[in-house]
Amino acid sequence: MRLWICIPVFNRLELTRRCLASLRAQTYADYVVLVCDDGSTDGTAAYLAEHFPEVTVLPGDGELWWTGATNRCIEYALAHADAVDAVVTLNNDLEVEPGYLQALADTAERYPDALVGSAGYDISTGRLVDPGFRHSWWTSSARRLDPQTDALSDDPDVAEVTHLPGRGTLIPLRVLRAIGLFDFDRLPHYGADYDLSFRAARYGYRVMIAYRARVLSHVEETGLIKLRRRFSPVEFYRYLSSRRSPGNLRVRFWLAVNNCPRWLLPWSLLLDVARVIGGYFRHYLRSGA
Repeated sequence: MRLWICIPVFNRLELTRRCLASLRAQTYADYVVLVCDDGSTDGTAAYLAEHFPEVTVLPGDGELWWTGATNRCIEYALAHADAVDAVVTLNNDLEVEPGYLQALADTAERYPDALVGSAGYDISTGRLVDPGFRHSWWTSSARRLDPQTDALSDDPDVAEVTHLPGRGTLIPLRVLRAIGLFDFDRLPHYGADYDLSFRAARYGYRVMIAYRARVLSHVEETGLIKLRRRFSPVEFYRYLSSRRSPGNLRVRFWLAVNNCPRWLLPWSLLLDVARVIGGYFRHYLRSGA
């Protein structure tokens, strides 16, 4: 099985360099790296051509955002890959350990046609920040898993989840051919990763997290951290409306409409809006900002 690594990029060249350097150190050899450079202005394309000639760079026009850029990589893989291959979605603010791809491939071999996600760690502190989650539309919230108690009884390295982020998720290409790509029209940046894994589960595919597949995240570079650094009415509006914000209410609306049972939709949306707004202000009350 060949793994096609799909990395959307817009500037942040140093992060891209570190991400790609960590991929060069993999013990699993059968993989291809695809980078969609969506209009970077920091010399990304030229740098990659000189220093990472093995990487296939696909150009964007600056309007692809995460979803469109990732889809462009997947479309390339679909046109060139074998039926048994898989893509791995990865962001450029991640680094991976040498055995990372092998851990994903081993899990995919044990669970054919499953989506397999990665455990996320803060690269600065080593703290586990993403052990996998199980979402409830009834409470409009996700429960954080405990790897010690929520892993499969016969496989302690794996747990079942309801959804996965794009930060290190293996998706068999035959699954994508069956269910379609990420939803660019409704979810151009945030939410498309969760949406696709919810959709896969509805089609009957398993959604799992492999705890031996670790991604190391530059947490301070995430949209949530950046948008919460200052408090003002303008920043609050940006938090609820910016494409770069996970609190974007339009994103959360379409994620619910696409995936929540219809009879629960009004209740779930109401709870979610209340939680997003309340969480924003609680953050500043606790920080004393």
